[in-house]
Amino acid sequence: MNAVSKIGLAVRGLYGEGTEALGNLFQVSNQHTLGETESELISRIEGVAEHIVQAENNAREKLLHESPTMLRDQVGRAYATLRFAHILNSKEALTQLSLLRLGADLDLVTTCDRGLLDALLLEIQPAHLQLAAQRELSPEERDTRRAEITRQLLKSVPEPLNVSLDSAENAPPPESDDE
Repeated sequence: MNAVSKIGLAVRGLYGEGTEALGNLFQVSNQHTLGETESELISRIEGVAEHIVQAENNAREKLLHESPTMLRDQVGRAYATLRFAHILNSKEALTQLSLLRLGADLDLVTTCDRGLLDALLLEIQPAHLQLAAQRELSPEERDTRRAEITRQLLKSVPEPLNVSLDSAENAPPPESDDE
């Protein structure tokens, strides 16, 4: 983020300036309004986006190889929360969906439709919930509806891979004491 700000771009939280990055979602925008053409600005932002994607892919691979049990635990907990919670506030839902998406991207949640997760990220936003309800909802009503929608849409998503089962399947058979 420091490198991005040095070249005249800003990284902000999901909802803009002064907000936190919920669900590991950020805004990257231009800070300068004079002196560059539109195509130069777009080119610079595209270059930064490519660098960010590469850095994230490297971080994901490192996490998968250095902390697989912790990663699978976090993905499993996210799955359980999203599949079975009856109340989900925005922050928790976005954080857990981000973890589940990470698990899907790393094939820890096999055959998971990433498009479903992306759509869910939008559908559970406060304005979308109220639009679907065709009325203003209280925060408690939004949290309940968010959990209902999430539980329903994730029914088709399989459970994440289990570390202990995976390692047991890949381990050599135990030696017999009979010999």
